[in-house]
Amino acid sequence: MSVVGKGKIGIPIILLKDGEGGIVTVETKHGQTIRGFLFEAEDSMNMVLKKVTLTTPPHAPTYHDSMYVRGASVLYVVVPTLLQHAPMFKRVKHWREKGGAPPDGVQAGGQAAAILRKAQMR
Repeated sequence: MSVVGKGKIGIPIILLKDGEGGIVTVETKHGQTIRGFLFEAEDSMNMVLKKVTLTTPPHAPTYHDSMYVRGASVLYVVVPTLLQHAPMFKRVKHWREKGGAPPDGVQAGGQAAAILRKAQMR
C-alpha cells in the first residue's frame, strides 16, 4: 500500500530520492561499504554517487570520483538524519491518525479512494 504517491513507489524510494544531495552509506550484498554524495537515485534503487569511498573488507578503502551502484545489489542505505523531518512523514502520520481519510479539501482518488470505500463497507 502506497501512502505517499500514485501507488507506484513507496516510502523507501521517496526517502532515497529525498536523500539526493546528501551523504549516504550503502552496504551491498557482497559486503562492500560505499559512502559518498548521492547524486541521483532511481525507482529501482540504482544510484549514482560522487566522491566515493569504497571499502571492501579486508582491503584498505579506495577513493573514486563517481560510482554507479546497481539497485539489485543494495542491502541497505543509511540516509542523512536530516530526513527524519521530511514532509512525507507528515502524510504518513495523517494517514494513520485519520484512518486513511484525505486532508480537508482534498478529494481521494485512485488507490486511496478504493481503500476508503472498502473501509466504509465494513
